[in-house]
Order: sequence, then structure tokens, then C-alpha cells
Amino acid sequence: EYILMLVHLKSKLDKEGIDYNGALRRKAELQKLVETYNVRRKEFPGVPIIISGDFNGQAQRLATEPEFRDLYTQSDLEDVLEVIGEPAENRFSYFHFNRENVREASQLDYIMLPPELHSKVQKEESGIYHYRDQHGVVVPYPQDTFQRYALPSDHYPVVVTLKI
Repeated sequence: EYILMLVHLKSKLDKEGIDYNGALRRKAELQKLVETYNVRRKEFPGVPIIISGDFNGQAQRLATEPEFRDLYTQSDLEDVLEVIGEPAENRFSYFHFNRENVREASQLDYIMLPPELHSKVQKEESGIYHYRDQHGVVVPYPQDTFQRYALPSDHYPVVVTLKI
């Protein structure tokens, strides 16, 4: 048995100008998520709980925006890309092109695992999924907005295979 918690935290859009980069709301959402995770861990001891989704920010252990600190101080969760030792320069799940069409790459998407699943991760089948063309050839990362819009999604999925 597993418990899967799927999330989509507040984006950095702040059209009203009341929460710069959406950080306050995202922090509140993350705090409640960690609280819920910890309650479920006590309620269902021995049942691994996985949290996955679009965190809309930098939640990597070594590049953590302030609103995500509770992940590492209040829970035992770890990013699957950390578990498999994926180099920081390969942890891109999202590409944004600014007004000057300059590419900005970041990891916004995560699969957070409890410690008891770390040894079950199949490294060679886990990580960032790279889209393929109709011939099965990996499509390179987009170099401009046009190429990005040609992809199935503006996010690259994070995937994990667990050996049960």
C-alpha cells in the first residue's frame, strides 16, 4: 500500500500585487501539506507516503527558496532527483522565455519520497522524462518560445520507478 498526495502549489503570478511572487500563499500551502503528511504518517505507520506535483518554485535541498524550508526541517521527505544523484545542471522540468526571449530553466516539479522508499528507486528508470519525436528520438530542450509551444506540455514530467 502507498498513499499518493498530488499537489499544485501557488504559481509566482501576482496580478493583484498583494503577494510578491505568490510566496506567502505558497508557503502557507506547503506548511499545510507538510502538516497533513506528518499527520498521515502517524495515522498510517508503515505505509509510504509520496508527494508529487508542481511546486512552482525551487524546492531542491541545495537550492531551496524560503517557502519550502519546512520540507527539510519538518518532514523526512527527499526529492527523487536527490535520491538518484541527478546533477543539478540536469534538474530542469520547466523552461520559461522572458520578454527578450532568453531561456530560464528551473525545476518546479517534484516527487518527494520518504526514506523507506529510497532503496527501492530504480535509478536508470527515474528522473526527468525527455519528450521524444514520432521516431522515438529525444527532442532537445527548447531554444525559443516556438519550440516550447511545440511540446506536449510546458513542464517535463518527473518520473520514478520503484522496485517492489
